[in-house]
Amino acid sequence: PECVGLIAGPITPVEVTDEFSGSEDIAFDGAGNIWGKDGNAVLRVDAGKNQTATAQVPGQSYGFRFGSNGNLFIAQPGEGTIVEVADDVVTEFATGLSVPNGLYPDFDGNLWVTEFNGGRVIKIDMAGTKTTIIDGVSAPNGVVLDVARDLLFYSSYSQGQVFRIDPAGATEPVLVATVPDTSIDGLVLDSCGNVYAVDQAGSDLYRLNLDGSGDLVGEPEFIAHFPQNVANAQFGSGAGWNATSLYAAGNPGFVYEVPVGVGGAPVPTP
Repeated sequence: PECVGLIAGPITPVEVTDEFSGSEDIAFDGAGNIWGKDGNAVLRVDAGKNQTATAQVPGQSYGFRFGSNGNLFIAQPGEGTIVEVADDVVTEFATGLSVPNGLYPDFDGNLWVTEFNGGRVIKIDMAGTKTTIIDGVSAPNGVVLDVARDLLFYSSYSQGQVFRIDPAGATEPVLVATVPDTSIDGLVLDSCGNVYAVDQAGSDLYRLNLDGSGDLVGEPEFIAHFPQNVANAQFGSGAGWNATSLYAAGNPGFVYEVPVGVGGAPVPTP
């Protein structure tokens, strides 16, 4: 029933915090905190806006997600690395990447990663072994694994497009949607199998209503426009945050809530 009652756009976003600056992405820990960066500091903020600075991760950060092992993974585009944060200790998890951008950890211990300058979507297992899923993509950015349909979705930032592909890389990619005059950044999946796409250039949010095969139904649906730049969105998780809302964030450090009337597909939390 919840999949029939999705809230249609446009929805007016509500600012919930402005504590972050220096990371394009955020993550919920499921324990009542939202995580991002403030300068070089990894910061967690609860629903009451209480802040706790944890590890130091210098430089710009793009993807920012908790893995199935409970640790935090952060993509460092300038350094070509992905770092892993455990108990405030920062170590290099993967190196030699060409502007790592989107991160999506699955429940099997893999990281799905887009290399913005490298034009690749790759999988990295917990041993650090890299597997190329597809090469030659124009500025790949967002990435999300749909376990239920066994599909991997990724975006082409420069083309304003979203594609799907077999996660094993055994088939050719299929164009899911083109959103005209956009630069599609982060992707997130709801529990109904719809993909939400953030237009980083226009600070807009779109919903791709998808059928059981992962094909677009109708046209991309405009959901919200944000007063500050945003790049990624995550569903709320934990006390004080709404599980049926998306929370969007970007480099300026503002986080906005958008009630969409449905929860997110399961993602790892500590």
